Amino acid sequence: MTSLAFPYRLTKFPSFAFPRLNQNLILGLELAFIVFLTSLCLWQNNQFVARTYQSQNLQLKVAGLKKENESLEMNSLRENSLSNLEILVRDLGLEKTGEVTFIRSPGTIMVAR
Repeated sequence: MTSLAFPYRLTKFPSFAFPRLNQNLILGLELAFIVFLTSLCLWQNNQFVARTYQSQNLQLKVAGLKKENESLEMNSLRENSLSNLEILVRDLGLEKTGEVTFIRSPGTIMVAR
């Protein structure tokens, strides 16, 4: 191949030969890899579904607890109403005071800073 367009000779480089591998080994490794990826995908999907179910279950519990809290607040307001307190005071035998007088201390200071 000597011509004006390509004056250089082509030299042959030593070719690199890949070692021959057993095709059954390659197919077995590919199959194992596919099975591994499939099982990993199924495991992740299972974890996702479990977390979603758990989240929904917890949201239902929170909603139930909110309703219970509201009913407990209403019960506490009903129990602590003024009419119920008047009944409790009457049952304790307390009397209404007429005039309040306070004890006054003497003009001298016992302790000073």
